[in-house]
Amino acid sequence: VTQLPAPPQPGPHVTVDPCALGDNIRAITLMTQLIKIGINKMKDQDRGCIVNISHPSGEYPHACLAAYGATSMFMDYFSRSLCREVACHNIHVQSLTPHLYNIDDGNLTPHLYDIDDDDEMCTWSSVTPTTVARNAVNGIGKRRSYGYWLYGLRSFLASCVPMCFRYYYTNSLMIRRRCA
Repeated sequence: VTQLPAPPQPGPHVTVDPCALGDNIRAITLMTQLIKIGINKMKDQDRGCIVNISHPSGEYPHACLAAYGATSMFMDYFSRSLCREVACHNIHVQSLTPHLYNIDDGNLTPHLYDIDDDDEMCTWSSVTPTTVARNAVNGIGKRRSYGYWLYGLRSFLASCVPMCFRYYYTNSLMIRRRCA
């Protein structure tokens, strides 16, 4: 299982810290090298499974998340292409894109869960990471998964909204955050 680093604080690309930008690029490069090593060992066993966890910011252009969205999209396409490449060796590669992050008041934050005596609170719009992990394991063999049916539905509904409305919505969130 490989995962992108946490998304940076949203901001215009020209103001992004070069070190943070470099960290994303280095993380992607390192992941591809680790996957290469893993695939060579899996080929010897003639079976295996790789799950690459991406972020939905790569599905559509997002204001103030340009570099992170690009690395997310790279990981998603890399996973789906690699899946076809190594399928003949009985190696499954899945691109998992859970919507575990929320943009509230222009601030990109992870969903928060109240954990009390091993109870994870779940609402209609958020799902616990445990549930996403369980569904992702059950969905191994699929090339691409959102980890939970609600995230798949959310992505489908977002794809029905015209791009001009999505741009307006994300730009208005970023302007409120004084990002633009």
